[in-house]
Amino acid sequence: MTTGDERQRATFLRRVLTLMTGVAIAQLVPILASPLLTRLYSPSDFGTFAVYTSIAAFLGVAATGRYHMAIVLAKTGAEARQIARLSLYVTFCLAAALMIVVLATASSLAAALGSPPVAPWLHLVPLAVLATGVYETLKHCSLRRHNLRLLAFTRVVQGTSQAAAQLGMGVAALPFSGGLIAGSLAGQLIMTMTFARGLWRRDNLDEPRATAPPLRQVAARYARFPQFDLPNSLATGVGQHLVVVLISHFVSASAVGFYSMARRLLTLPTRAALTSYADVLYVDLCESLRPPQILRCINGHLIRLAAIGFVPFFLAIHLCRAYITPVLGNNWSGLDQYMYVLSVPAFLSITFAPFANVLRVLERQHISMYLNLARTVGACVAVYGAHAAGNTDGIRILVWLSASEIAAQTFNTLVISYQLDRRINFAVLGVAALAVTQFLYFEANL
Repeated sequence: MTTGDERQRATFLRRVLTLMTGVAIAQLVPILASPLLTRLYSPSDFGTFAVYTSIAAFLGVAATGRYHMAIVLAKTGAEARQIARLSLYVTFCLAAALMIVVLATASSLAAALGSPPVAPWLHLVPLAVLATGVYETLKHCSLRRHNLRLLAFTRVVQGTSQAAAQLGMGVAALPFSGGLIAGSLAGQLIMTMTFARGLWRRDNLDEPRATAPPLRQVAARYARFPQFDLPNSLATGVGQHLVVVLISHFVSASAVGFYSMARRLLTLPTRAALTSYADVLYVDLCESLRPPQILRCINGHLIRLAAIGFVPFFLAIHLCRAYITPVLGNNWSGLDQYMYVLSVPAFLSITFAPFANVLRVLERQHISMYLNLARTVGACVAVYGAHAAGNTDGIRILVWLSASEIAAQTFNTLVISYQLDRRINFAVLGVAALAVTQFLYFEANL
């Protein structure tokens, strides 16, 4: 290995660790505040807050029309500045349209969602969407210039300000779930304003001598983001919700609880690292636009993730039977079996993560949309097929679902790899074979 390779890997790792630190702290602070929040707010308050956050998060995906993802791809700073401006325009227009809709239909919409208490707080959703769009735009401006310390700092600001606001409003006895919702929005707004101030001082995208292309030209150049990336992201969220609905319908609400908790425990420990890893790698891939270079880089990441993560990941899964009941209580007995079944797709999601943004870099989002649509349909068919075959137990249905997920993840990754090099990627097949072997072992020992 050359000195240049070592330096490049060290730089990549340093950037990931910088960003991961901020994300981890931002996630840790609300967790530490949870024991106090549960004493200030009732379960029904948290339920209303969950409905609000689900709506805000779903609509927030569309905030910029996904144009913010193109900021890193821009060839020049002037073009990147125009894309950022376009993202902000789309965000403001969407927020204004949502405000009109909410003002006219808040009560009926809340009733349709089965949560009338959320009605008065739906008026804050457009503001949350606005904050999301501005933040995502600023985030990708920061990623473009490798300004990761500022990005990490703003995530810490969000976590601490949100927890402080929710606790303060709870102590002040703000009625119902308003403290949770207003505190969450306060965290978003403070983070976004802190970010904007930091970027303004650094003026990251300023290239005064460059001629900026017209907004219309930029919108047409990167039209694939709203055309394909946006429906793809929305459909992914809908698909995940649909699987939960099917499990609830065919099995029980309790099975959904076990399923959701197992997914949470499998993804929470790695969420901060994967989010940071994906953001930094996306920037690196955008700077290495030749497909052979991208494939060589990604395969290296794939092999390292599989080699480093396989043993500790599945060792923790094997040991989970011993600590689940003492930590979570007797009500969660049997959760280990759900984790066994869902662990292999979770592992593949980690190891195949380097391929996640490849089609965006190549601007072939239509392929990603078709692949994810097929994956969603396959998951729903697997759940329905398992029920039709006479499986009424949640575990057996999840076996079918996990098998579908393993097949879809492997196929999708092979297709993405084929876009880079018109050959079969045996590294992907090797990791998939390793995962299938582990899956068959778990399935045989249920």
